Amino acid sequence: MSGGVTVEPAAGRRPALRLARGAALCSLAWMLAMVPLPSLAGAPETDCDIDRGACTRPLADTGITAAFELLPRPVQVMRNLSCRVVLQRGGVPVTDRAVRVRFTMPGMYMAENAVALRHAGGGRYEGTAVIVRCPTGSNLWRADVRVRSPSDPIGRWSGVSYTFRLN
Repeated sequence: MSGGVTVEPAAGRRPALRLARGAALCSLAWMLAMVPLPSLAGAPETDCDIDRGACTRPLADTGITAAFELLPRPVQVMRNLSCRVVLQRGGVPVTDRAVRVRFTMPGMYMAENAVALRHAGGGRYEGTAVIVRCPTGSNLWRADVRVRSPSDPIGRWSGVSYTFRLN
């Protein structure tokens, strides 16, 4: 064998293997780039400053406004909180509804955390709630207030949501 280069069979396969691995990694990277990822820019904003007082919103298609608040302030996690909702229609207290409040964290699964409120007079509904500490450190919460009229024949719930941060 004069002046010739010998190539071992295993060495001849390595460039092809590297090329195949590179192509697979590029394909995987392209597929991952196509998957929409959550971003902080799209994170829900707060619409209720729960430490300043009650937050008021209309219930859809009912003519009723719901004022939601948690006490004592500042609101803290892992404490018994007085959860209050005041219902009014045209300034007149609404006294004949079933009211529930469910606490969730936007974008995160949490165990059921809901409280049924009882009418305490004058359109004010009250109950006791505890907002748990999130192990991730997140402090963004949503309270979903649901209201049902006893005269509704199929028991529909109207609702409104409040998004807030706990410090």
